[in-house]
Amino acid sequence: MSSGGRRLRQLPVDGVGADAEVFLGVDASGRLLGPEVTGAAGALPVEVRERASTG
Repeated sequence: MSSGGRRLRQLPVDGVGADAEVFLGVDASGRLLGPEVTGAAGALPVEVRERASTG
């Protein structure tokens, strides 16, 4: 994996929820590049999902 020529590792984050996964992308020196969230709708309350879909 790489991002803009930088080597990228993904570190899983525990305790998010049964339906969501969060990974932190870090470069070869351990610097945080950004998060990746999959299945967020399964971990967010209905009110938050409704606000997000209406802007």
